[in-house]
Amino acid sequence: MQNRDRLISVRKLASLDLALHGSMRIRVEFAVGMLLTGFLGLWLLYRGLLPGPNHSLETTIWGCVLLGIGLNYLPLLIYSFKSSQPTGANNEVTSGLAQTDALRRIYTLQSAIFILVPFALLILAIVQAARRPQS
Repeated sequence: MQNRDRLISVRKLASLDLALHGSMRIRVEFAVGMLLTGFLGLWLLYRGLLPGPNHSLETTIWGCVLLGIGLNYLPLLIYSFKSSQPTGANNEVTSGLAQTDALRRIYTLQSAIFILVPFALLILAIVQAARRPQS
């Protein structure tokens, strides 16, 4: 594995999920993950910052954590729609299909870590999009 391949590609992660699990299921998973954790995070932020008996730093921190996790699903959802052209997902993953088991291990572990660390996958997607050559 080359140095540049040590971190997952957010675009390839979305495409791999689409190719392995089907587009409708994955889009629903990404949308529900984003909406549920995002709204719960916003609600906790509101409750934590609101003056009164529910005002607490712990609630505010949990709100930020859940909002960050919800926003991690945003680039995955965007890439799942960008890869939805007839062969988009398959073209993204075709080069690695010979090593599907290795890809699954790498992407499963890293994606779980990146999704659970607030804002990590979102930041990684922004950095990778900025480094990607424009065509």
